[in-house]
Amino acid sequence: MGVSFFVKKSPSGDNFSNGIGDWTLFPSDSDATADWYESNSMRLSINTGGSSEIDLIRATWIYGLSGDFDIETEYQRLSLSGLGGVDVAEYGLYVVPSDSLDGDSDNIRVLHIENESLMQARYELNNSVQQTIFNSTKPNPTLDNLRLRITRVGATFTTYHDTGDGIWKLVGQFNATPFENEIMHPSFHMYRAYTVSVSAKFDNFKVNSGTIVSP
Repeated sequence: MGVSFFVKKSPSGDNFSNGIGDWTLFPSDSDATADWYESNSMRLSINTGGSSEIDLIRATWIYGLSGDFDIETEYQRLSLSGLGGVDVAEYGLYVVPSDSLDGDSDNIRVLHIENESLMQARYELNNSVQQTIFNSTKPNPTLDNLRLRITRVGATFTTYHDTGDGIWKLVGQFNATPFENEIMHPSFHMYRAYTVSVSAKFDNFKVNSGTIVSP
């Protein structure tokens, strides 16, 4: 069994200049993929499915974060087709505890949801939604310089987004006491339901502050 250890580092992250090897992939099936895109970003993609198909993929950083932290990432939608009726397409930034790296049961998230007018923040624990907040009008997802951000101070997790003007807008804030002392891992997320095909890229992931925990 490996041993994790704490390493103090300067604010760091991943600009994907050397690929996506520091991220563990959790696809639901072969329709959901991740690849190194244009040698400077990670692309998540989900191909179109049948009328009852649901797919997702998450890419979780192998490094964790201890104590208070502040992380952000740029994102941009690359393609979207088939959205209508009950279809769903979403993508965004998670933080997940070390014992739930796939993010299915425990997470804090901030999401761009194509079939909603507002950004979403959510807190899930033990496969149960604790709180969901819709707040702040979402931007055109094809624009450059869109950003998502999650911070932790004690047990308080705060989520933000930037519409490209360099100003952080609050999406939601949670008191997540079970995660207060957990090592949390950043994770990129994409989900679609039914006939949607979607892809988006993530770039310039940054740890603005925090203690990075080596795998």
